[in-house]
Amino acid sequence: MMCDLFRVLVPPSASNTPATQGVINSGGVTALLLDLGLHDAPPPVKADALYATADLIRDYTPGGDLFASKVIDTESGMPQNAIQRVMDIAMGSAVTWVDWRLRFAASYCVQCYLCDNPEAQNYVLRTTLANSPLLKALLGWDHSMAPLRSWSASLIFIHLFLDNDGCKELVGAAQVRETSGKLLDMISLAIL
Repeated sequence: MMCDLFRVLVPPSASNTPATQGVINSGGVTALLLDLGLHDAPPPVKADALYATADLIRDYTPGGDLFASKVIDTESGMPQNAIQRVMDIAMGSAVTWVDWRLRFAASYCVQCYLCDNPEAQNYVLRTTLANSPLLKALLGWDHSMAPLRSWSASLIFIHLFLDNDGCKELVGAAQVRETSGKLLDMISLAIL
């Protein structure tokens, strides 16, 4: 319920949204919500926390910077960047009737981070082109196994170069190492 309240307070394109994001962010709420979304909690609670985090960082540079700099301790004990962790949730291979909402929330969180953030688009795109779960989901398009995985991957991929000519050029020139084919050609073939 509290997560929904934070989302209501920061509607897209409202004139007071950046000020409200600043107040909420300065109180440490964004960091707490991100922690809640990435640690031990039931999937619906994690999803609500990631949705709220997404709205608190959308078009708000300090919130995006917090998201970019956050390091999460994973179950394996290895620290992981929050961006990569959220992308892993969005691209995770296990899809059950419970966690589809968590996958959508993670996808939305990445999209909000990338929204009007060319530096983030460039960073995430370069990371993605280095053989990430996102790239695997796009090239291994399989609706029968995990249709939401492909859908999430497509949405995130589109946001990587949305309104960013430099990233569009990078994607257009990218090649898949295993086949030496153009990335966009390979994605098109995988979808068909």
